[in-house]
Amino acid sequence: MGYSYELINEALKVNHYSLEIIFLSWERAIELARKGHTDGMFPAYYSKKREKDFIFSSPIPGGPVGFYSLTYNNFHFASDPRKNFAQAIEPLKKLTFGVVEGYVNYAPFDEAAYLKKRYTTSDDLNIKRLFKKQVDIIFIDKYVAQYIITKKYPW
Repeated sequence: MGYSYELINEALKVNHYSLEIIFLSWERAIELARKGHTDGMFPAYYSKKREKDFIFSSPIPGGPVGFYSLTYNNFHFASDPRKNFAQAIEPLKKLTFGVVEGYVNYAPFDEAAYLKKRYTTSDDLNIKRLFKKQVDIIFIDKYVAQYIITKKYPW
């Protein structure tokens, strides 16, 4: 299931708890956890907005997140997006970005209302939309993308 599962499962075992996993859309997982219908959810990036509803564990290392596109598109940033996101993204403003509803990604990207974003319920669907050219570029964890592509699209 992945290293997050293994880490959390082992931490719970040490404290004599067991872990039962159910797979839901991210928005549904947040809703059920917020209402107390589940005991928690993972992995979730911290955000100030979520702090009012959830208690966060100490951070665990996450995969690098960023943009994925089809290789022949050859998209490039104008400069380093960590230094000036708006300037860096300028050449990509005409693109349609695939984003998973409810995810906390990279704050300057999430807050960039000037970008055209199409929302979906999962990373898997986002990758499908990329392959079908329904979006030009997606925001995703590198290792999640590699896992999905290897498992579902091995060609």
